[in-house]
Parts: sequence; structure tokens; C-alpha cells
Amino acid sequence: MSFSSEEGKSVKRKRVTMNQDEENTSSDDFKDCAQLSFLDANWFLEVLEEANMMNLPLEHREFIQNTKLRSKIKHRGAVLFSDDVEFLFNNNFRLYASGQPGSMTCGKLIVEEICVRLCSSFGQSIEIKATRSCIWSALLDRCMYFLQKAQVKQAKLVRNRNCETALEIFEYRISRSNFRKLLLGHFTTRKREMVNNNR
Repeated sequence: MSFSSEEGKSVKRKRVTMNQDEENTSSDDFKDCAQLSFLDANWFLEVLEEANMMNLPLEHREFIQNTKLRSKIKHRGAVLFSDDVEFLFNNNFRLYASGQPGSMTCGKLIVEEICVRLCSSFGQSIEIKATRSCIWSALLDRCMYFLQKAQVKQAKLVRNRNCETALEIFEYRISRSNFRKLLLGHFTTRKREMVNNNR
């Protein structure tokens, strides 16, 4: 079973990257935000966001704005701009999960596959921000975006009995806290594999 999405006409499928100096500046500057007052940190994030946006072509800036993935300031603080660029422009949003269409197993396999892809795109953000809860809600939004781009129409965000956000796809449901555990598990495995491959 596979899902596919059409490539957006306004976004060319070429690899988009932030240069190394911008990447290093983003990482260091986000760490420095912890030592600023709340208002100063918000101002700093806005300035940094605007600077990063201006380094992209107009069509890419408009595309990012239309996704609304960076509309919440807490998510902009949790997810590095360069990681979102990697996710949005260097991803084919195609799923290869198997299983009976519409089944719980199929839904679980799809979420597992997307988690692997999220770890690849947002590895640096997870490494820096893993102790902050807002990154997991941000990544849950990006998981939902992936599902929409892959044209999985039977997916939605719902509230559990304890009012926690959960992702529901077919007959499978995963809460944000369990989504966090799943992502961290894949992230840890990916880091271990990278270390072993570099030996």
C-alpha cells in the first residue's frame, strides 16, 4: 500500500539548504535565548525568523507562510528554521507503509514511517530541544502535515479524555506523550546507527 502527493507547482523540487554559517548561527542563537528575558527572547526570535526568511527565494517564503507550521512563536523557538526547510523542500512526502488499508496496523505503520522521516529532517532540533514539551506538539503538527501532503484523508488531530492532543489515523490513535516516546526511540536508534557507521 502506498500514498503519494503531487509536487506543488510553486515550489521547485531542487535541494534547498541553509549555508553552514547560517546553520551554526541558528543553533548558537537559540541556545542564547534561554538567558534572555521572555520579551527579549521573543523579539530575538522574530528578528532571526525574518532574517532566515529573507535568505530564501520569494516562492519559498510564501510557501512556508502558507503552511502555517511556523505561525506559533513557541514552535519557531522549538524547531530550527533550517530543519523546517529540510522537511518542506527536500522531502517527497510519499509513504510506503504496508498492511490492510484502513486498518489499525496500517495506521501504526504509517506513523512509524513518518517518525523515521521526522527524525531525519528534525534531528538537530530534537538534539537541542528534547527537554522542551513544545517541540513534540510542533512535530505532531508536522506529522499531520506529512499525512495531508501524502493524501491520507482519514487522519486527524483529536483530544483524549484527559484533554491531551492525539493523532488518529484509521483505527489507530496515538497520544502526544506516546508520540514523543516513539519519536525519541527512533531518534536514539538513528544516533546509534550513525555512531556505528562512523567507526
